[in-house]
Amino acid sequence: MDLSTKGSALFMKIIQEAGEALEKGKYKEAFQKFTEARIVQRNLSAGNIQEILGAKNSRECLLISIRAFAHACQALNATVESFIAAALFSQDLEDARAFLGRASGVAEACFDLVSILKWSLDKLTDSEEDRKTRRFGEEAISNWSRILIRVTEMMDERGLTAPTGLIEMAKKEGIIKS
Repeated sequence: MDLSTKGSALFMKIIQEAGEALEKGKYKEAFQKFTEARIVQRNLSAGNIQEILGAKNSRECLLISIRAFAHACQALNATVESFIAAALFSQDLEDARAFLGRASGVAEACFDLVSILKWSLDKLTDSEEDRKTRRFGEEAISNWSRILIRVTEMMDERGLTAPTGLIEMAKKEGIIKS
């Protein structure tokens, strides 16, 4: 098993633990786990950049770049999740709103990365290696979509201005399925 695969497995384990903590109302633990997951993904992205520098051809560079984009997207997703956990953990309404605002900002900033990732996935073939890379990229996009919708719902529930226009734009581009 290569380091990227091990790192992805570690990330998924941490995300699962964070999700379980969130479901149990252990918001501080969830925040810490999502932060840990973000660091793992950031390190995986840095490793992908090293791989790009050693790519033999443009095809290999494309595959590695897609993995790097997906790792970066997952790191941003974990950042958004950590802000959601912090908002749920916060005892102060204004602090909770501020954390949701940060979550929304990061989710919005990730939109361009997700768009590039989706566009890059369209360049892949049906080879086995491409299918694996496509699944990984699609998972990152799906997670982003789910998280963006969640942040929007939480903001709406609290009377905050939510990024609903971003959701419509993502639907128009085929990133979020209607």
